[in-house]
Amino acid sequence: MAKNNLHTYIAYMLKQYEVFLGGRLKRFRRFMVSPGASLTVLVALFGIVFCSIILLVQSMLARGIFIFGENHTFVAQAFESIVGSPEKRSVSIAIHKDPFANITLQAKAAYVLDVNTGQVLYEKNKDDVLPLASITKVMTALVATESVDDSKIIIKFVDGARGKTLEENWHLDDLLDYMLVTSSNDAARMIASTLGTRPYFKKNTSPESGALQLSSEELFIEKMNSRAKELGMENTVFYNESGLDIDTTHGGSYGTASDITKLFSHIIRTNSKILDATRSPYVDIRSTNNAIYHGKNTNVSVGSIPGLIASKTGLTDLAGGNLCIAFDSGLGTPVVIVVLGSTENGRFDDVEILRAASQDIVGQNL
Repeated sequence: MAKNNLHTYIAYMLKQYEVFLGGRLKRFRRFMVSPGASLTVLVALFGIVFCSIILLVQSMLARGIFIFGENHTFVAQAFESIVGSPEKRSVSIAIHKDPFANITLQAKAAYVLDVNTGQVLYEKNKDDVLPLASITKVMTALVATESVDDSKIIIKFVDGARGKTLEENWHLDDLLDYMLVTSSNDAARMIASTLGTRPYFKKNTSPESGALQLSSEELFIEKMNSRAKELGMENTVFYNESGLDIDTTHGGSYGTASDITKLFSHIIRTNSKILDATRSPYVDIRSTNNAIYHGKNTNVSVGSIPGLIASKTGLTDLAGGNLCIAFDSGLGTPVVIVVLGSTENGRFDDVEILRAASQDIVGQNL
């Protein structure tokens, strides 16, 4: 009687499982030759399902995957009591080091800016006012370019830097390229004195202001200072158009690394063509009567800076070695680097250190 009841109960349970599993257990009916055989099949099936669940949960726990939520912690604890605590595994996390950390520069001040985002990548004494030397000529070029509609305006260039005086008529755009590449003080002076006579520099002046009594060069320099204020260069002042030291104690211009970065960034964003020639090691300029001037770039590192957009050097006794560059650090990401108060050779080393670090930073962000 007991055996018949057991057989009936097993048959009933199998039927329920058959309904629940959608008929998937029909294949097991052929094993029901006896109650014992049926029980064996049922136990084996239950064991397979249970073990599969245990293995799945153990795998999830080992990987740190928890599906139970705060209110079902006891379920996870129950499974842990059955399968054991998951093995602790070490996780390797990539931590990017700051490439600017612990760098050493010869420059007294430096500033590095991502032009697109405005992110300051590095700074050192960014607001210290220092002599600018020939970096001044970048502002000279900007004011000259913005002052005329015709870049082919003729300017008489008197060059006394070669031991003899040469007089040629040059187009303004050619003379600007020559000034920026070779850092010619004579070219800066001729540009300022010529353009300073134009009406552009005399508007909004009155006899009472005294502006009409200024020379053409002084009017040009006044405009340089006015433009600096418009660009937010609050700590910059120009006393001449070239940056040449006035004497042994007074520089031709003063400014900060952060201010010069503003100037460079503005030109890169609005009219980078102004500084295009500064990417080349040499420049050849033809005067209006076909005389050719061959000039060498004062930035001797132009050929070794990947993605160079623009550059300008500065070097005087008071300033020491200055250098500004803009370069594309990848995928159209321009970065401006300014170093002030370095040495004649140290400025190139300083910029290269900052350029390499900037490249690493941008690479981490891409």
